Parts: sequence; structure tokens; C-alpha cells
Amino acid sequence: MGARNLNRVQFTMERDVVRIFGRGTGAGAANCTAVKGMGLATTNPIDQTATGRYTINLADKWPGLLMFRAAIVDATTPDDWEVVLVSEDVASAKQILIAVFKGGTLTDLTTDDKILFEIVISNSTKLPRGY
Repeated sequence: MGARNLNRVQFTMERDVVRIFGRGTGAGAANCTAVKGMGLATTNPIDQTATGRYTINLADKWPGLLMFRAAIVDATTPDDWEVVLVSEDVASAKQILIAVFKGGTLTDLTTDDKILFEIVISNSTKLPRGY
């Protein structure tokens, strides 16, 4: 483990920003396994809902989604993976729906594939000064 003194600098117009980092391992036509990430639901945090479609379930409601990004780790046959944000409802349903494509085709993640993601959400409904 690295014991370093790091400076944290973040400039944003948002009052409170929360970042949730997570990861999971594919399981074919089933929910992802070995899911890690604080802020994710404890039951079925990453549901496989259809071929190449997944729902990320959050533990809490949030005022709004600011950013979502994801990457696929494929150690066996690295290819042109793409993760697309389909829809989100973090304010009431606590869900983010994504689609995973490999070579332009909706594709399930296998046990050789991992998804890594970052969710940036607002923790305040107040506008910053000057608005």
C-alpha cells in the first residue's frame, strides 16, 4: 500500500458531489458477481436484464446524476467494447441502465470480463451562488 501525502483539488459548480466507484465480474446471462463498491445496493447491485443490458442499483436516492463512465476489462480477447448509458433514475428508482456492446453488438459479460465504473452524483438540490 502506498502511504503518500496527496493533495485533493476539485473545482465544481455543484455544492456537494459524490463519486461511487464500482466493479463486477460478468456471469453470462446472469447478474454480475464479485461486485464491489460503496453506495451500491446490497441485493443484486448489477442486474443483467437482457442480452448486453444491465441495471446498476444504488443503495440510496440522489438528487441527480452528473456523470457516468465505464470500461470493460477483457483479458482473453480485447476488442472494441463500448458501454452506453441508456437511462437513469437516481432520484426515485435508484437505478442506472446501461448497454454493453462488443463489436457493435449487445453482448453479455462473461466470467473473463470485468466492468469498472464511476458514478458522479449530486448530493444537493441547492444551486451554487450566482444562479
